[in-house]
Amino acid sequence: MNSGTKKRILLLLAALYLVALQAEPSHAVQKWALLIGVNDYTKGPPQWDLRGCENDVLMTKELLTTKFGFPESNIKTLLSAEATVGNIKAAMEDWLIAQVRPEDIVYFHFSGHGSQTKDRDGDEDDGKDELLCPSDMQLGNTKTVITDDELRELFARIKSNNVTIIMDACHSGTGTRDLSLSHSRYIDFEGTGGNPDTRTIVMTATPGSGSYEAAASGATASASPTPPAPPPPTSGSKLSGTGGMEGGQKMQVTISGCKPNQTSADARIREGFYAGALTYNLIANMKKAPADITYRQLMERVVRDVKAQKYTQLPQIEGDMDRPLFGTPIPDVVDTPFLVIQSVVDNRITVSGGQAQKVSVGSVYAVYPAGETAFVGTGIGQIKITAVHESNSDAVAIESGAGISAGQRIKEVLHNADPDRLKLVVEATDPSIAQGVTSSLTSLQFVTVVASDKNHFDHRLQISGADGALSAALTIDGVPGSPVQAASSSALV
Repeated sequence: MNSGTKKRILLLLAALYLVALQAEPSHAVQKWALLIGVNDYTKGPPQWDLRGCENDVLMTKELLTTKFGFPESNIKTLLSAEATVGNIKAAMEDWLIAQVRPEDIVYFHFSGHGSQTKDRDGDEDDGKDELLCPSDMQLGNTKTVITDDELRELFARIKSNNVTIIMDACHSGTGTRDLSLSHSRYIDFEGTGGNPDTRTIVMTATPGSGSYEAAASGATASASPTPPAPPPPTSGSKLSGTGGMEGGQKMQVTISGCKPNQTSADARIREGFYAGALTYNLIANMKKAPADITYRQLMERVVRDVKAQKYTQLPQIEGDMDRPLFGTPIPDVVDTPFLVIQSVVDNRITVSGGQAQKVSVGSVYAVYPAGETAFVGTGIGQIKITAVHESNSDAVAIESGAGISAGQRIKEVLHNADPDRLKLVVEATDPSIAQGVTSSLTSLQFVTVVASDKNHFDHRLQISGADGALSAALTIDGVPGSPVQAASSSALV
């Protein structure tokens, strides 16, 4: 065989190889999510337990499956007792690291307690190791917490170049996610007294022992030692990072609930419903966000709403903030909030939204075809809400239910307002002042003064008197805002 023939054969083989490569089906982009919410801490005192973390997961899952097209089969949830340190690490390994490909989209969410301890290997700018607290966390046992170093290593091994990380937990010296929005931030782990209505887990490393121990924090956030300032923002944005997990060359964005010296609220959204202040506002803004919104634009809206609701925490973000949510605009994403019909059995209709989406009994929704993006006109029918649950609601068809089926999208056209009155707790060092303010508040039809019960109030009104004048501050998470001054209790109201 001469050299010319060999060359022709080699060229033919190369051409066939290229054709084979082109014929190979490309891997379609998959969307994956791991959602973790810990309400119940099985190895700790009752004071550790939270209320809104599982709701955070349910809200997030509903949003990802309806608006952003995450297949339910690609979403793994770990709730409370399921969210042990072993299960969390196993899910990272088996669910994300083993299955995700470089072009895939990953969404990771953790809601629960976070904490800090002294950095043991000198790799932290702020001198602190940040900790996530699984449901089986035990004081003094380093194997039952997950450090930021461990998380960094796990996230680095996920092959995806497009990872969004949400941490609705504290990474500060007070390690608090405030359950009741009004109680002091103190847990006396040594049993020597203290306020039982506390939600603080503070961990410190014992020199030379390699173990974590409980440490008493101050009675309020301001009484706790202030951690070192976080490193300066890398992008020049007003939205700054928290010194958490770096993304390297990956398109990785990390959003956390508060700055290192703040606390993340486990917020009472309405009667009987709790959620993370960060998660609730993040989901609400993602619901109505356009397809091309950037992380920076999204977080500017979230921070605006958190401030407007009088929470004292400031959500943080780090990473490539100026790219679109999930890296590139997702097709068919609309900025009109909608729910999805999950099932229709006889005349009982189940829809995807519940308490988290502010669905209310008596509200009316117009029904549109599955995949609808315009939501114009009156739709193909209407349904009315008859019962609201945590993650879904029941409804019935108005007039004929013909043509209403699972998978169709619904948009609210008539909202039945929640009739709840604002519930206030009034506190004052002088009982007569508290009585006078309470008496004045009774004239307001939208306010009810209640006893200090963590289950049944919206705000705490804290009153003090000095130099013949009264000073009052309204707080939603136990840290008073700017005080208002007046000469008398009636003028104060």
